Amino acid sequence: MKTSIISFVFFLAAATLLQAQTKKELTGTLNRDLVGYQNATNNLNFDSMMFYMPPAMFDLLPKDSMIASIRKAFDNEYFNMVMGGYKYTKIPKPKKAGNYHCSLIGYEGFITLTYKSESPANAMMGSMMKTQFGKENVEDLADKKGLKIYLKNKKMIAFKAPDVNHWYIVEDKRQEKESMMMDLIIPKEVLKVIGKK
Repeated sequence: MKTSIISFVFFLAAATLLQAQTKKELTGTLNRDLVGYQNATNNLNFDSMMFYMPPAMFDLLPKDSMIASIRKAFDNEYFNMVMGGYKYTKIPKPKKAGNYHCSLIGYEGFITLTYKSESPANAMMGSMMKTQFGKENVEDLADKKGLKIYLKNKKMIAFKAPDVNHWYIVEDKRQEKESMMMDLIIPKEVLKVIGKK
């Protein structure tokens, strides 16, 4: 009887230690991957950014096509954009979501958009960006040569599948036009746990 009690206590202690190690490992890999994603984003390394995209994203649009589209959006005949100051404002501990783990990450930063030529279309671009990001978050650069767009109170959804060694990281677009896409690329268990839009 005494041996059984000691064995049971040892089992509980081992299980508690294992759970603590697992939580510590999850937090460690999340922090590691957030640093990797932050570096890729600040340097606009699109190939590295794709490493963190959920595989379901590439069912909607092939990886090569996605990279080509993003490159064109950031650098084309009309303007060039660079990221700056991308950093995390809140990194909650991972939560269990069915077979997944997830976290809703806060972040901020800014985009500097520089026009490549003087054009009447530049004013239209400014209006579009002010509509998309809010007037208070967009300012003209000196001599109207471009825009500085501030990204404030933004969120990323990070989730990890049990059979994958890294986290997937996706911008939270549930309140925007891409909300239906979020349902297709993020597991429903994760969306349920991270809460309302």
